[in-house]
Amino acid sequence: MNDSPVFGFLSWLLTASLHATLAALVIVVIQRALPQRFPAWWRFALWLPFVLILLLPALPQNPVRAGPFWRVAPAETPGIDFGGVVAGEGSSGDPIKAGLPVAGGTGSLAGMNLHQVAGWMWLGGFAGVTGMGLVAYLRQLRWIRQSAEAVPLELLEEVGKACKLTGLQRVPEVVCSPAVRSPAVTGPWRPVLLLPVGFWEQTPVREAGLILQHEMLHLKHRDTAWDVLFWMLNAAHWFNPVIWFAFVRLRADREAARDAGVLAEAGVEDRAAYGAALLRLQLPPRTALFQAGFAGLMNGGAGMKRRLAGLAHHRRIPRGWHAAGVGLVILIQLTAGVSAQTKPPAVSPPVAAAETAIVTKAKSLKIERMMFEGASIQEVMDYVRMKSIEVDKAEQNRDKKGVDLILHQSPKSRAPWVTLDLKNTTVFAVLEEAARQVGFKVGPNAEGTALVVGAPEAIAVPPPAGQPAAETAVSRLASSLILGRVQFRDATVKQVAAYMERQSQRLDPAGQGVKIQVDPAVGEGKRVTLELRDISLVNLAKSVADMAGVALVDDGTALVFRPAPTRK
Repeated sequence: MNDSPVFGFLSWLLTASLHATLAALVIVVIQRALPQRFPAWWRFALWLPFVLILLLPALPQNPVRAGPFWRVAPAETPGIDFGGVVAGEGSSGDPIKAGLPVAGGTGSLAGMNLHQVAGWMWLGGFAGVTGMGLVAYLRQLRWIRQSAEAVPLELLEEVGKACKLTGLQRVPEVVCSPAVRSPAVTGPWRPVLLLPVGFWEQTPVREAGLILQHEMLHLKHRDTAWDVLFWMLNAAHWFNPVIWFAFVRLRADREAARDAGVLAEAGVEDRAAYGAALLRLQLPPRTALFQAGFAGLMNGGAGMKRRLAGLAHHRRIPRGWHAAGVGLVILIQLTAGVSAQTKPPAVSPPVAAAETAIVTKAKSLKIERMMFEGASIQEVMDYVRMKSIEVDKAEQNRDKKGVDLILHQSPKSRAPWVTLDLKNTTVFAVLEEAARQVGFKVGPNAEGTALVVGAPEAIAVPPPAGQPAAETAVSRLASSLILGRVQFRDATVKQVAAYMERQSQRLDPAGQGVKIQVDPAVGEGKRVTLELRDISLVNLAKSVADMAGVALVDDGTALVFRPAPTRK
C-alpha cells in the first residue's frame, strides 16, 4: 500500500536523491563559472545545500510539481469466471475452491509488492557499501598500527606547536607507519594523526610545520566525524553515481579550504614552501579517491591542479565575498533544495451527497495521515476501508465495521492516478478528494449502507427503492457472512445471485447458506460491474440491486431480486 513505511521511505529517498543530484550539478556549474580568486572556503561551503538535502527527512514545498518517480499500473486481477462473474478471495483470504487460484495483488513478486522488493534491494546495497567501507577501514587501521614505528620527540614537539597555532586544545595521538603513504587524520571520537615513516627526517621543518597545521585544521573542524556522516549518506544513495562524484568533489574542495586556512596567517615564502610540500607528497594517480574514515592532506591526489591554483591566487577574504557566498548558498538551496511535492488541493465540499447515516459516519471517522503517490482509485478505497475499521474500533463504536465502499467503474476504463497527502482528515473527505482527481463522485448507495465511488452519471441516477421490509433470520445470516473480495464484470443478476448463494453456503458454518432468488420478471436487466472488499452478503446484494435497477426483498425464506416498483 502506498501509505506503507517502505513506500514513504523510498519515495523520500528518491526525491532527496534527485534534488541532491540537481544541487550537485548546479554547484559544479557555479564553481566553474566563478573566478579563481573566489575564496576556497566558500567553494567548499557551496556544498552545504547538497548535504542538507540528503539529511532532511522532509523538504520544503515548491509550487512546481515534478510528478512521481515511478508508477505501477494496477494489474488486472484474474479470478474465477462464472459467465461474466469474476470472483476474488473469500473472507478467510483463501482462494475460492470452485475453480482456478486467485492471483496476488498489484505489482506482486514472490509474495512481495514492488515497494517491498525495492526496499530489500536498497537495504542490500546500503548494507554492502557500509559493510565494505567499515571492513576496509578497520583492516587499514590495523595494518597501520601493527607496522607502527617509534615517533621522534622533535616531531611530537612540532605537533604540539601546530595544535597551538590552529587553536586545537587536545593533542592527538601520533602514529608513524610505512603503511601510511601521506599525512592523514582519523578517528571521529579519539583523533589519531597518521604520518609516513621518515616524514620528519625527509621533510624540511618549514614544510613539515605547514603540513601538520593542515592536519590539525581537519581535527579542529571535526572533519573525521563529518566523514562518517558523508559515508553513510553516500551509502544510502549507493545507486546514484552523481552522489559518489559529488562527495569526491566535496572532499577535494574541503582540502582546498583547509589549505586556505593554513595560509591565512602565512607569508609569501610559506606559501611557496606549502606548494612544494604538496608536490613532494603527491600520491600516484591510481590511489583511491574516496577512503572512508581518513581525512588526509592529499585526498587521493584529487584536485591537485585546482589546489595549486588556489595557492597562487590566495588572498584574504574581503567582506563582499562573504555576501556573495551567502547569496550563492541561498540560490542553490532555492534552486534544488525544495520538494517537488505540492500541498494537496483543498478538499471540495460534499457533492450533493444525501446526509444519510453512512455519510454521517464517514464524516465522523478521522484518519491521522493519508498519503498516496501514483495510486489507483481502487488502492485508495481498499486502504481507506481498512483504516475506517481501525478508527471505528479505536473509537469503540457500536458496530466497529468501518465504512463499506463500492467502486462503480468499467473494467476497461483506466482512471487517472491519485496523489494526495492529507492529515487529520475524515474518511469522506479523503474519498471526495481521491474521487475528484479521477473525475468521479461519492454518494451513498440506495440503502444508505455503503458509499459508492464512480462516474457522475452512476452516482446521479436516483436509486430504486427496495430493501428487506423487516429483518428476518435470512437478513441476519446474510449480514454475518463477509466476503473478502468480490469482482463482477458485465454480469447478469442471475449470474451474480448464483455466485452469492454458493459463497453463502461456503461461508455458513452450518453449510446451509442463504437462498437468493431472481424473479423471472427481472429478465436480463442491467448488467453489473463492480469491485469491493470485506463486505457482508446482504450489503453485496443491496449493491447489486442498486446497480441493476431492481429491488431486493427479504420474504423470510430468501433474498429475492424483483423488478423495481413503478413510481407514480
